[in-house]
Amino acid sequence: MKKLSIVLLLIFMMISANTVFAQAVEERSNNIFNTIGIIDSIDKDSIAISGEGTYKNLILRVTDESYILNGKTGENLDFSTLKEHSSVSVYYDGRMTRSIPPIGFAKAIVVGDNDENGLYMQVREVEKIQDGVRVLCSNGDRLVTIKNDILADAKNISAGDELLVWYKAMTLSLPGQAVAEKAVILNKKPDITVELLDNSIIIKGNNQVISTRAIVKNEKILLPLRQIAEKFGYTVSWKEDSKSAELLKGPQFATLTIDSHDYGKNKMRIVLDDAPQMINGVTYVPSEFFEKALELSVKVK
Repeated sequence: MKKLSIVLLLIFMMISANTVFAQAVEERSNNIFNTIGIIDSIDKDSIAISGEGTYKNLILRVTDESYILNGKTGENLDFSTLKEHSSVSVYYDGRMTRSIPPIGFAKAIVVGDNDENGLYMQVREVEKIQDGVRVLCSNGDRLVTIKNDILADAKNISAGDELLVWYKAMTLSLPGQAVAEKAVILNKKPDITVELLDNSIIIKGNNQVISTRAIVKNEKILLPLRQIAEKFGYTVSWKEDSKSAELLKGPQFATLTIDSHDYGKNKMRIVLDDAPQMINGVTYVPSEFFEKALELSVKVK
């Protein structure tokens, strides 16, 4: 009996240890890590880096999803422009092999003098302010204010976007706070992608395909209102007597009425070329509604 108890205890400890390890790996994979150093060598689709950071020596695979950027201007560079012994700041997540050196996938390679480089960040949360936005990075340790006068598209930044930002000082608080002197949105992806091949609709963030399809009518793209708006946090209320809908998300408010070209946006009237339609019991709106009334970007493929 005593031996059985010991065996059961060992099994429990092994299961617990594996669970803790799995949780640790999952937690690391959600963060963005950074190494500042030099390129030691370049292969056909990877670079070896040595320096200071989460990993001092590592190999990063470079894919079509990786950004290669000029650290001073934010301009995109080709893989062929990378040179051995160049100074770089590389960004990657925690999904690394256990080899020596560890191998992972590059999210961003920023080339140039690291003291003046822009810093890569993925956006976790966005707070709109009067003259711009405050963005919290995916690690939760940096809160950067980006004003409209340095980035005209600041208001269009949303969770999941990737940025390159420049600032001179950051507070010692947690999260550290800074005001950007310059910012670039890296190949901003649309919030909503419509695949016309099968009329499916993809929501940015987790590439979630919603079950209801788009409708093409008179060469116009009509999208299901409720299914999409609720994915972006809106509460949709339907008024049967007036055949109208109200959308609410914090201070953001929008209204529409079936067969009417007049829409409401935060108590302002906007007029669109196409009116909402009721099709098989579902309210459909033109793609322009999401862009003009909800400020969501739409791309049709």
